[in-house]
Amino acid sequence: MHKTLKDFVGATHVDEIDKLAQRALKALGQCGGPSGLIANAYNRGDEEAYTEVSRAHYEASIAFVLINKHKAYPFAEEVLAGLAVQDVQTSMAGAAAAFYTGSAEAIVEAFAERCRPVCQIVGDVGVVILRGAHAAAAMKDVVPANAA
Repeated sequence: MHKTLKDFVGATHVDEIDKLAQRALKALGQCGGPSGLIANAYNRGDEEAYTEVSRAHYEASIAFVLINKHKAYPFAEEVLAGLAVQDVQTSMAGAAAAFYTGSAEAIVEAFAERCRPVCQIVGDVGVVILRGAHAAAAMKDVVPANAA
């Protein structure tokens, strides 16, 4: 993460637009990345959490794009490079950004505990730990030898 972006996210802001951008960026940070909630939900095999946290990431993306259209940030290119959403058209950008940011934060808060990191085996691809939906999918056609 670029120093300017880290400084912005960690700073205390007076401007309401900056506060909203900071909240959207924090939600994006919590959702994305290799140790974010999306990756943790996937590793746990939790389909519902994966879907909801992915939606939170998308909504936080929309919020930041809307905010950045109103007030361009020097680090925006770095943030936008990792987002699927690049442009949003609406007549009420401020209200939409506030709505999407609040929605993303609520989802992150609701799934943060459920999407805690899990132990992973890294390196040797011969060992895989399957959890949740991954385990169910892998075992769906398996018939136990001692089934009556």
